[in-house]
Amino acid sequence: MKKICAWCYGEIGLTAPSDERRPTVSYGICPECANLFFADQGVHLTAFLDALNIPVLLVDNDVRVIGANALALSFVQKELPEIENSHGGDVFECIYAATPEGCGKTIHCSGCAIRIAVRDTFHSGSSHREIPAYLKCEHSGQPTRIGLLISTEKINETVLLKIDSVT
Repeated sequence: MKKICAWCYGEIGLTAPSDERRPTVSYGICPECANLFFADQGVHLTAFLDALNIPVLLVDNDVRVIGANALALSFVQKELPEIENSHGGDVFECIYAATPEGCGKTIHCSGCAIRIAVRDTFHSGSSHREIPAYLKCEHSGQPTRIGLLISTEKINETVLLKIDSVT
């Protein structure tokens, strides 16, 4: 699978072999565009994230939301001011985030694929591709399990959390 910078459309490299069931292109950001973007030279965060064609959250090491594109906001059915500085579990309405301990602090959080992938990417710099992740949420008073495939990529001191698909 080719990795393309969603900002300049330059080829970043190969991430994984392609097959008929998966896209042949994955989007991310090249180091040059990341430096330009994060050097505060007039590139607006929302414009950058909206250039990506899948739902994307920009998060910190503790999976707190720094930014999100329009597709991600539509997916969580919230506006950016509602989710900025919120933990991912609160944004996705994970039932464990609603406990007194909060997102990231329960025994269940230690196995959260989203948290594990984001923290590993943040600390190691290694990207993850199409990791299965499951959220236990409550909809209409009923527990619901939502399956996701997520990818992560480190950009300076943040991580792009991409929602590749929902099952």
